[in-house]
Amino acid sequence: MHGITVACQTAMERSAQPASPSRRIKPVSDEGSHPMLTYAAMASVTYFVVVVFDREDGELRPGEPQEVRSAEAARRRVVSLAGAHASVVALSRSGDPATGEFSDAEISSQTGDVDLDALIA
Repeated sequence: MHGITVACQTAMERSAQPASPSRRIKPVSDEGSHPMLTYAAMASVTYFVVVVFDREDGELRPGEPQEVRSAEAARRRVVSLAGAHASVVALSRSGDPATGEFSDAEISSQTGDVDLDALIA
């Protein structure tokens, strides 16, 4: 699964916007004199990535990871790219960009043989 992690990180790094670890929320009190502010943690996000594989010198080589908006968009992209490549894989990874903690990537759709070891940079 390390290779999938690399593919997701690469796509996330290209599209990630700076994220603050928390955001300010106004105090619940109506009185403006309360100095304490409440902080809320960033919500978890899920990144959806599609990677194509093509044969070069008899070996499967991954293309650039492509980030998509949803699991359904990833599935549709796999179907649309399947005929033009040796294989295609869609995967997702969830976590908190503020802390950098993410779950292992999960494959949601694939066509052909996928060489996950080839995703390792």
